[in-house]
Amino acid sequence: MRGKLDKISKLNDLYRAVKREDDKVLVVIYRKSNYEDIIITAYRSSKKGKYL
Repeated sequence: MRGKLDKISKLNDLYRAVKREDDKVLVVIYRKSNYEDIIITAYRSSKKGKYL
């Protein structure tokens, strides 16, 4: 994800990054390894209050 993120949360060994996009949010669940980030899933949601 390029640009500034609005929120990053740690969920056990996973991370959730959230970025606002107009009237929705982009949510990315990923895991960090030694040299790279591994994306598990990414989706858009209209439930801003749930993620921000």
